[in-house]
Amino acid sequence: MIMKKSKLMIFAFFTVIFGCIFDMPEISKDVELKIRTSSISADSHTKNIFEKVLDLITGERLYAYHAENNVIITDFKMSFKGIEFEKYDEHIEKYITIKSSELTGPFQVDLLSETNLLTESLGIGFIEGGSYKNIKFIFDKSNLAEDYGLYKCSIFIAGTINGIEFIMRHDTSESMKVESEAGVIVDEYTDGLLIDINLEDILHDINLSAALDSNNDGLIDISPITHDNDINRILAETLKDNIKHRARLLKED
Repeated sequence: MIMKKSKLMIFAFFTVIFGCIFDMPEISKDVELKIRTSSISADSHTKNIFEKVLDLITGERLYAYHAENNVIITDFKMSFKGIEFEKYDEHIEKYITIKSSELTGPFQVDLLSETNLLTESLGIGFIEGGSYKNIKFIFDKSNLAEDYGLYKCSIFIAGTINGIEFIMRHDTSESMKVESEAGVIVDEYTDGLLIDINLEDILHDINLSAALDSNNDGLIDISPITHDNDINRILAETLKDNIKHRARLLKED
């Protein structure tokens, strides 16, 4: 009887020990979150040395993204806040929302410079390990009066269409969800996560050359409150929606 009780106690002991091992919490660590613009054919859009020298003489931008239909983009900025992560919880078999106290914002990011596409760090946040499907944040109007183009807006894009200057300004306060189809695994080897906004993707199914300077002031205004025309308002909404729905979540290499 004593022997049987001892065996039961030993079994119970190892059950607890192994149960604790398999129920150990997943690793948590500091992970840097970055945001960038990319382009499938970025090299072909970078100006050669002769074009750059000419730009220095004429005062033009050294770098510009050349899209189709004579559209050139020279500026791309966004303002947002309230970053949240969606992590898969194996115990309840669904995604749960996790906030990082270090990544609250607001953030103002400049994603095109005079020389290249840009990557900006949003900071380092302490998050749990596991599989992440989405990162969410809320567009937020910038309060920085000195911030060219982005002041009182959450999205600012500028450039030229057929040689005529254009600006796209939007004051949306909608939420944006950046997805990874397969999910991104955060483990002890993960140092960074990346929000990738591809310029070809945000111009998908958009013909910016259709925008008009209907009041002939030398500036094509593409915004939800433009005084130009309805076409420009529709283009502003489509651009905003493409930015919202076509960004991708990646693990930084």
